[in-house]
Amino acid sequence: MEVLFNAKELGFIGAIAPILEELNELRFHIDIATRQSVLKLASKNNVS
Repeated sequence: MEVLFNAKELGFIGAIAPILEELNELRFHIDIATRQSVLKLASKNNVS
C-alpha cells in the first residue's frame, strides 16, 4: 500500500480510495480491515 501513498504524494494518482475500489473490482482481494486502515491512515496524512 505504500506504493499508493507515494503515487498520491507525487501526483500520479488523484486519490487512493478509487484505486482500492478498482482493485476490488478486478478481484484483487484486500481485507476489509486493511482497506479501512489504509483509508484512515491516508485521511490522517491528507493523502486520501
